[in-house]
Amino acid sequence: GEEMKKLFILVFLLLSLGAYSKDKINVGIVFSSGGLGTGFNKMAYDGLKKAEAEGFITFKYVEPSNITEDLVFLRDFSREGNFDLVIGMGTVVAESIKKVATEFPNQKYAIVGGTITVPNTITIDFAEQEMSFLAGALATMMSRSNKIGVLLGMDNRSFNRFKHGFTQGA
Repeated sequence: GEEMKKLFILVFLLLSLGAYSKDKINVGIVFSSGGLGTGFNKMAYDGLKKAEAEGFITFKYVEPSNITEDLVFLRDFSREGNFDLVIGMGTVVAESIKKVATEFPNQKYAIVGGTITVPNTITIDFAEQEMSFLAGALATMMSRSNKIGVLLGMDNRSFNRFKHGFTQGA
C-alpha cells in the first residue's frame, strides 16, 4: 500500500546517495513516537536494515518516547556531524526538522510524510487521498449493512487527506 511506497522511496533515496560515493552513507533516523511496532516505523527500519546488509549504508536510530523528544534527538544527530543524512519519520517530526535544519545549514535532512521548504531538506510526501479513495470504494462494496467508518490516528494534514479520499470513494 501507501506505506510500501514510502519505504520504497526512502530506500531508493538512500541507494541513490550511495551511487555517488564509494563509502557507505551514514544515516541517522528519528522515528515517530510509539516505537518500531509493526507499522510505518518498522517498515522503514526493515528497509534500512536491508540497505545496511547490502553494504550501502550504516545507520543509527532513536525512538522518542513522546513527541517532544524528537527535537532533542535531531539536534544530537546534527551536533555529532557524522551523518550524511538525518531522517525524520512522520508529520509530527516535520516542525522539529524545520527548526534544526535552519540551525545546522550544512546538514542534509529528509522528512517522510511531511512538508518542509528549508533548502537543506527534502520532503517525501504522498497523496494519501488517492489510495484511500479506493479503500472507501472497496469498503462500500463489501459492506453488508451499508454502514462503514474510518478511524484515524490523529488530526493532521496526512490523515485528513486520507479521510477525504476515503469519504469521496465511499
